[in-house]
Amino acid sequence: MGHADIWVDDAAHLLHISGHIFPCDREIVTALPWKNHALLLSADTDCLSLWDAEGIVRTARVGVYPQNMAVQGDTAYVCGGADGMLHLLSLPDLRKAAVYPLPGIVERVCTHAAEPWVLTLLPEPEMCTALLRIDLCTAESIEITRFSGIPGALATDDVGLWIGVTDLALHLPWATLVPDVIVDGIGLPERFNVQPEGVIITDGLEGQQIFVRT
Repeated sequence: MGHADIWVDDAAHLLHISGHIFPCDREIVTALPWKNHALLLSADTDCLSLWDAEGIVRTARVGVYPQNMAVQGDTAYVCGGADGMLHLLSLPDLRKAAVYPLPGIVERVCTHAAEPWVLTLLPEPEMCTALLRIDLCTAESIEITRFSGIPGALATDDVGLWIGVTDLALHLPWATLVPDVIVDGIGLPERFNVQPEGVIITDGLEGQQIFVRT
């Protein structure tokens, strides 16, 4: 089954899905296709909503100012933001399947080998970002490393993990989790567009895109 064609006009609060237009919540922090549906996460209403070409199907309250989500199979992984939780919801019913308490403010998530990897913001003693791996079997969160500054972006490619924090983007291969690519001097990497020949990094502070060949 193919994915729905979706995009969100956040300024006008409109969802475009498969040629249809619907009013939607404010502050859509993530919009993802799932099969022939669209998933929208709103930081304004603390809601995850499921849509099809006829309109909204169902919603679920999740988090406190939720920040980001990822989808793998029939599961949505939602960063609960200030509630300090990673929420797993089943699709399409949006039933809460599991909740994992994590240190700090839960801001970014991606998945690899059926495990979520998460960036959280730790405000004390000094503001920094923690990279965590969640073991779904034991419900244990394993801290991999920390970075100074705030979380920006998180993404995977075939061989590793791309991480963006204040002034820095780097790549960690799964085999070693030791950086093999480091790009500094970036204001705040807010998105990675992973392509076969490299990655395009969108700098949210400087308003520019940087291509890094891999």
